[in-house]
Parts: sequence; C-alpha cells; structure tokens
Amino acid sequence: MRIVGVVAEYDPFHNGHAWQLAEARRLSGADAVAVVMSGFFTQRGDPACLSPFDRAACALEGGADLVALLPAVWSLQSAEGFALGALRILQGLGTDALSFGAETADAGLLSDAAAAMDSEAVRPLLRKELETGIGWPAAMEKALSAVDPRFGALLHTPNNALGLAYLRAAARLKMNLEIFPVPRTHPHHAAESSGPLFNGSGIRKALLNEDWTGIQPVVPESTIRCLKSAADHHHLVFPASLDQALLARLRTMDAADFSSLPDSSEGLDQALLSASRSCVTREQILNRLSGKRYSRARINRLCTSALLGLRRENLPALPNCALIIGVRSGMDALLRPVFPDFPLLTRSRDYPESTPWYRAEQRAADLWALSAGLPSGLWEKAPLIRI
Repeated sequence: MRIVGVVAEYDPFHNGHAWQLAEARRLSGADAVAVVMSGFFTQRGDPACLSPFDRAACALEGGADLVALLPAVWSLQSAEGFALGALRILQGLGTDALSFGAETADAGLLSDAAAAMDSEAVRPLLRKELETGIGWPAAMEKALSAVDPRFGALLHTPNNALGLAYLRAAARLKMNLEIFPVPRTHPHHAAESSGPLFNGSGIRKALLNEDWTGIQPVVPESTIRCLKSAADHHHLVFPASLDQALLARLRTMDAADFSSLPDSSEGLDQALLSASRSCVTREQILNRLSGKRYSRARINRLCTSALLGLRRENLPALPNCALIIGVRSGMDALLRPVFPDFPLLTRSRDYPESTPWYRAEQRAADLWALSAGLPSGLWEKAPLIRI
C-alpha cells in the first residue's frame, strides 16, 4: 500500500485542508493519506479550539484515512523539533511520500534549499549572522540568501519555511520520500483582509466573534457540527482560556525553573521571569517580549511549556511509538506495525506511563479540558475514532 503523509494542526479543519488532502492523494497516487496532527496544543503555543478527537473526526470525514497524534512535547517545539517529531511518526507509519502546503510549490527548489541549510557553505555564514544578535530565522534567511537568493526568499513565507523543516527532518531520519508540495493559493487560503475566511486564523477570529455566517461557507459540514456543538455546550477553547492558570504557574516559578524551560536561551528565561511578575495576561507578556529578537510564537510556546511543566532535560529526542486516534472504515491495514520497534497504539493507556512525554500529554489533556469546562480524563477515556 502506497501511503502519503501530511503534517497538520486542523485548528479547525476547513475547506482548504480538504482540498490539500485531495491534492496530496491525486499528486502522489497514494492508496492512503496518513495525517500526523498536533494534539491539545498547537505549534503557535495556543490550546486548540477543539479536542484532537473532534478534529481527527473532521479530518477523516474530509479525506484523511488515518490520524495519529503529535504529542505536546513536539507540537510545542520550534519548526525543527515539530518537524522531527512528526516525520518520525510518519516514518513509523511506513509513508512513502510527503505532501505539504507551500507558497512555492517547486519540489526541486525546496529540496535544494533544505540541503543547503545543513551544508558546510551555510554554517559559517549562519554563525556570523547569529553573532549580530538577530534571531535564528532571520540569520538563516540571510545566510541562505548569500548562497542563493532564491533559497533565502523561501523563508519569507510560513508554509515554505515549515516545508523546509519537514525536508530537513526527513534527511536527518534518512527517509526516502517523494515530495509533493501543494500550492497555497486563492481561493483556498485567502487572507481574511482580501477575501473569505479560508485561513485558520480568520476562522478562529470569527469564532471569537460568533460570526457563524462568515464561517459556514468555508468549512465542511462536519466541522460546523463540531464547532456549534462545542459552542452550545460552552466547550470551545480560545487562547486566553488558560491565562489565570498560566500566570499562577509563572508566578510560582523561580529563576532555575525558567532557565530549565525548552528553548529558553538568549536571555529569554530572565525576560519571561520579569514579565510574569508584572503582566496579568498572556497577551501582555507576548506584547512586551516579542520583537526583533524573540518571535511571538516562541514566547507563547515557552509560556505553554511552563504551564505543562516541560523541562529541557526531560524532553525525548524522538517519538518511540504512535498513538492512532482515528482511522477510516476499511483502512485497518494501516494499524499494523511496520517496524517491530515502533508500535502503533490505539489507546493511550497502552503507553508506558514512565515515558516522559506520556505524563506531559496527560497534563496537556487535563489542562485543555479545564479550559473547555470539562472534567479530566479525556486522554485516558477516548476510544479510537472510526468514520
């Protein structure tokens, strides 16, 4: 069976996502589409608006054949760690191909740029740029541009940048994948300022404003059902839902706790400690600290890592198994392990509880449930979703 892999967040699943899944299947000629999806928290550092189980059900109805969970210890990392965790799971699922959205859907150019990022030609240039005090993304863009201006330009746009992270991760894992980038073009991904709400951020903003008229045309019926049910029961989650819990956590941490957080280098640990003592919302912290040196997403991920009690020394390098949270009817062949040392699990309680990221995922589920007004135990009780 030929399997094409997709990495996603589906926060929430919309028509553009359904189109991408269909294109991934068409371009690759795959028999099945396997998705690795972030769980209770996204790579932006925010809690997802719906549970991973609801989002997986929407993805299955929208064209996916299998959905595996990307645990929080990887979904809350920078692009490099996020991509490594996701690609390792896709490797464990036996994927033959990889598809992702890209503003520049040129597989050859993207592959060449990804290889250049880890080349001997770029490394000294990158070090030189980092010594000026700018952040890693800007430094890499300048270093790549010095080698080939086309490469540097790819990092200007978010989907190209994440696609490059996937390709670098695949190379590190020695995966032999065919690459099928899908162009991110209007009308499927129009910015809210220039057209309908076809992007996730626009839909989340509409949810906050209860603009169901704006959302209805741009998401599948399954997504509307999930969103309206969650809204009716007051279970929709928004970025500010955990502000009080976050500030309570930050104000009980000492300097050593901040310095042990993942990705807290470059003085960010002390900056976050200081901000947490005077700010009273997450938004205030983000506004105070984000800028040329620290990106908003990096600070937000750090805040959520603190909330979940993640520590740099306890983070595993790669997943050692996969939790399948949804599968399409007739696709049970995808549940058979491909490698003896990489089990495919269908129940969270089958995880060894001693696994550091298992505990973190349990906390992520319980805190997400708190923000949704739900009791704890979602992680342990959820059955395998079949559509």
